[in-house]
Amino acid sequence: MKKAKAAAVLLSAGIMMLLLCSGCSLTGGKADTDTSLESTAVSSQGEVRHVDATEALEVQINGQKNDEVFWLQYTWYGEEYSSVDSFHKIMMTNYSPKGNSAPGASESDKVSFIFNKQEEAPDVIKLTQYANTVRADSGLPYDVLGLKLTNDGHNVYSFHIQYRDYKMYYYLLECEWTNGNKLQCAFALEKLTAD
Repeated sequence: MKKAKAAAVLLSAGIMMLLLCSGCSLTGGKADTDTSLESTAVSSQGEVRHVDATEALEVQINGQKNDEVFWLQYTWYGEEYSSVDSFHKIMMTNYSPKGNSAPGASESDKVSFIFNKQEEAPDVIKLTQYANTVRADSGLPYDVLGLKLTNDGHNVYSFHIQYRDYKMYYYLLECEWTNGNKLQCAFALEKLTAD
């Protein structure tokens, strides 16, 4: 009786080992084939992967990334976003109080808008400059100016800062693509002063 149980246990163990080994070799060979077939199917379909809306654009000041960019709204491959606060409210809250400063830049510094190379450059780009007249205690409404951008090629557009009468300006960038995508973001720049 004990010999029969021992033989049954050994036989079961042997069968399990045989199944495991043959399963490994079958799965290994089949998995390799399936993976290559799946990758071929994906590449043969020409699937295009798009970047997220917030990765579609980088704002740089003299080649350095400006991390203080506010996304106001976008429509991006069916995804939509709209900020609870308006452009003016965001700028006023962050930069109108004395003691709050915006990223610094000097007169004639170059500001660049670099669009991700995985995406096309927009078909329409509009940049508007608003003076921080509140901080300047001028009592005047916004001093507004539409700015022209230079196409530097390779999905890069730029302009050179001119402070005119104020030390801080807000910028509103609006972009549109023919496929229906839209982006709207804002940032501020403050004139660097000598220490």
